[in-house]
Amino acid sequence: ERGISMHPEWILAIIRQETAGVVRPRFEQHWLTKLAKKFPETSLQELRYQSMSFGLGQIMGFNFKRVGADSAEDLYTFPMEKQIISIARFLTLSSRTRPVVAKLDPSPDDFKAVARYYNGPGYAAHHYNESLARWFREFKLLRAV
Repeated sequence: ERGISMHPEWILAIIRQETAGVVRPRFEQHWLTKLAKKFPETSLQELRYQSMSFGLGQIMGFNFKRVGADSAEDLYTFPMEKQIISIARFLTLSSRTRPVVAKLDPSPDDFKAVARYYNGPGYAAHHYNESLARWFREFKLLRAV
């Protein structure tokens, strides 16, 4: 879509790490509080959607514009194909992750860069980068078969 190469192992690793294919919304009250203060004119319903992560990649609702949705509620109702595209779009938005997702043999630092971007600064406490690396390698092996 943007002329950026991305190996499917990245998307599959994110899906495996975030949901393992079991999709359920995760509401985060602290985001609702922040967003309600910042956007008091926005409906409570929309703010609630913006305060949840959902879909195969558990993308936070406040990222709806970044991944091509009209609203957070729209993102919430994306069919599976659009959820997968949203993960790819999200991963290619950052100048730090854009070159990384084109690699078929990423380094440990590459997994750290994706983990920090996708999961936030506390990624290491949950070994997010190590999990991504494990899932990436497993999907790479499966594709080679």
